[in-house]
This record gives sequence, C-alpha cells and structure tokens, in this order.
Amino acid sequence: MTGPVPAGRKGRGRRPPAPPLQVTATVLPGATVVRLAGEADHVQCRTLEIEFAKVMEGRPARLVVDLSRVTFCDTAGLNSLLRMRGTTETECRLVLAAPSRPVRSLLAVTGTDRVFTISPSIRAALAVPEADPEACGASDG
Repeated sequence: MTGPVPAGRKGRGRRPPAPPLQVTATVLPGATVVRLAGEADHVQCRTLEIEFAKVMEGRPARLVVDLSRVTFCDTAGLNSLLRMRGTTETECRLVLAAPSRPVRSLLAVTGTDRVFTISPSIRAALAVPEADPEACGASDG
C-alpha cells in the first residue's frame, strides 16, 4: 500500500550527479597554484590525481592547492591530498590554501590539519618560508 508522501519528503531520493571537479593550474615563478572547484569525492578523485600528475611533470618547487571553491570533500578526496603530500615530500613544498568550510571540517575531524601546511590564502601560501620549521604539519591560519 502506498499513501500520501509526508511533507518535506517529496522529491527525495538520489541527488543528481555532481558536475566534474574543475582543476586548473597556474605556473608562477617558483610555484604552481592548483585551483580546485566542485566536489572532491570518490567519483572525482581520479580527475584530481591525473591533473596532479601532470602538474608534477613540471617539477614545481612549491605546490599551492587552492581549496576555497571545494564544495564537498569525502575521505577519497582527502586520501588524494594525502597521496599528493607523500609524493611531494621530497620533491617540492605542498601548501593547502584557503580550505573551504567542508574541507576545514574534514581536516579537523580526521586530524590531518596537523599533517598539512595550511594557509588562509594563496598569497599567504606563496609567502610561507622554505625553511619553515613547522613545514611538516602546522597550520598558518
């Protein structure tokens, strides 16, 4: 038997698929800035890893990942960032810039905010000194 749909439940069900994660890279003197926009989830993380591999072919001295326009990040997206950190550890300086509220929450809940260098803006991320004694995990913001 089916009855009337309770108020507030109409149209519920699967949400439409998220648009593709947008990844753009800008090469600057001494750094590459990678801007992410959209959802960094289990569906989109492969895109992130492919684009990251392309960026690393340029061997940047510093990699700044702008997370300000990430609207959602799950553990798959976080694992992509952690793999990125592991890959860059000996090759370049990785700084996460301006994480959005969803990303900040995920980093805090998982304790990975102590693993990454995090800056409040791209400008601040570009200014993080190379010899920063807290490079292995302190937040700058």
